Amino acid sequence: MRVNWQRVLLCGLIICSVVPSVVPLVVPLAHADKLTLRVPIIENAPDSHRFSHDLLLRALRQQGHTVALDTVAVPQSRAHMMLERGEIGLIAMVRSQQRDENFLPVPVGLTNGLVGKRVLLINPDQQFLFDGVDSLEEFRARQLVAGMGSGWFDVNVWKHNDLVVKEHSGNWQAIYRM
Repeated sequence: MRVNWQRVLLCGLIICSVVPSVVPLVVPLAHADKLTLRVPIIENAPDSHRFSHDLLLRALRQQGHTVALDTVAVPQSRAHMMLERGEIGLIAMVRSQQRDENFLPVPVGLTNGLVGKRVLLINPDQQFLFDGVDSLEEFRARQLVAGMGSGWFDVNVWKHNDLVVKEHSGNWQAIYRM
């Protein structure tokens, strides 16, 4: 049996779905001979799905399901649209209020709280720009520009704190070359 789960969302610390019967890690699903889930593999990060896909497979198999994943390679921005249109069954993303309103959260600890931690990636030759910064005011006074992917949650955090941020659309890995 091919299950067309619509708008299922794997979130950094949770697994979400808009279909109440699709709560694979908490509530047993009705058993089928075989569950086939269409899931994305993000083109510019082809190995990033391994952990979440493996977790999903193990959880469903522990409940007695025979599961297969039908994968499709797509850019991350397209995967989001495909999820909303029901063209894929799930995707790994960070949890937000908006996503909680659009999808049914199923709590599953994946990163032990690390998703909420922030680390600045800087060019080692520019370390001197960050030396001695002990407060938000000092950091703001440096007038540095952060490079982030378009739509990243941290963009709003930086803007809320009056920090300059440049949003990059397209392959987020290009930000590392900035």
